[in-house]
Amino acid sequence: MYSELSILYLVDVPFSIRKHGDDVDIIVDVNLINWSWEIWEAIGLSKYFSTHIVYGGNLVLPNNFDIVYTPHDGLVQIGFEIAKNFQKPLIVQCISAPPPNPDVHWQITLQIIESNFIPFITCVSPFVCREWQKYFKQKGIEKNVIYVPHGVNNIVADKVNICPSERKCFVAIAKLMKHKRIDLLIKTFGKLLRDDLVIIGDGPEEIELEKLNILMLYPAKFLGVVDDFTKFKILANAKAHVHASISEQFSIPHIEASYMATPTLSYKQHVVYEIHQDNPSIFFWENEEELEKLIEKFDNMETKEINEIGLKGREWIIKKGLTLTQRSEKLAQILIEWFKK
Repeated sequence: MYSELSILYLVDVPFSIRKHGDDVDIIVDVNLINWSWEIWEAIGLSKYFSTHIVYGGNLVLPNNFDIVYTPHDGLVQIGFEIAKNFQKPLIVQCISAPPPNPDVHWQITLQIIESNFIPFITCVSPFVCREWQKYFKQKGIEKNVIYVPHGVNNIVADKVNICPSERKCFVAIAKLMKHKRIDLLIKTFGKLLRDDLVIIGDGPEEIELEKLNILMLYPAKFLGVVDDFTKFKILANAKAHVHASISEQFSIPHIEASYMATPTLSYKQHVVYEIHQDNPSIFFWENEEELEKLIEKFDNMETKEINEIGLKGREWIIKKGLTLTQRSEKLAQILIEWFKK
């Protein structure tokens, strides 16, 4: 399948692409690595039609394109200006639900999303889809909302070996913000007199969390932001991924851990539970006592058994179409079918 469609794909990070044979490396600032999936997705879409990847902070626009596409709602205003100037449709992926009390930036974004320049939107989770459907219904607006789930970057992940002979740590991946509750994880591991929690990520709570880590006698090791290959390697060798967040729109770490054949010990947050309730490698907990029991269970579990559980989760991810390759294919089909109309 290859279409005559040509899209302008806006990304939020400066980047460069390095090719060697059939392999591709995406070069971005390590502090912006969490957004590199945009570029990988754009490369994936280029298998189906012409894709012009444009960094929103330095607009060098192609001469011809049919659609402007923004992979998240933070790029809507830039995308709209391009779409309006060139009289092209704008397709927006929403990674967040419409906020109940929008600030000025969101007010403008909502006005654009409501406009006729946007024929439909895609959303990364059933929850986000429902919230946008309710929003449009309340506004009396007819606009399609299509679920296109986020995907693990399998292109990089597949370079990492899974199911090791030994697993050595527990790992948490999160933006270090209050609602992610990394403090709860540090306290729990400290209470259990453990020192094998690895934390990947940075954020505004980092200094306070490091102070807490000292008070709890160093149960955690902070790695900061790491590149995707390093993250997948750590995940693949962990006893389990632990997640305590009380607010999520989707949660990529859950699908990353499952794809790397590593179980997740996850707080039973409603959005995550809706997506992963039948994922055989996700173990949900609702209080600290349940989390403690799960940590001890996986600490005492044979690596072979952990690998078996992890492989079931990996199979589940692939079956559900939660890889970046599968996501790109689904998104390409949606854009091509709409373009044919």
